[in-house]
Amino acid sequence: MSENSDYQDPIVGEDSLSPGNNHELNNRWLSIEVFVQDDRLSLLQGLETWLQLGLISQGQIKKIARQRLSCPLPSPDVVD
Repeated sequence: MSENSDYQDPIVGEDSLSPGNNHELNNRWLSIEVFVQDDRLSLLQGLETWLQLGLISQGQIKKIARQRLSCPLPSPDVVD
């Protein structure tokens, strides 16, 4: 964003936001990086909300869980 928070996307001007140009908008992706403590219940609630809104897929949630919300199991004690 600009210093004055008046960012204008040079690719998407006002003309391309008209209903007849939706195909251009549908092919655009927005990448969002989020920083949050991974031990907060609100993280899981937020992921569920994003899933319901169609902003994230079940596969993406599983990937996040695998990479960021899990830890290795302790080695089992062997009893003789």
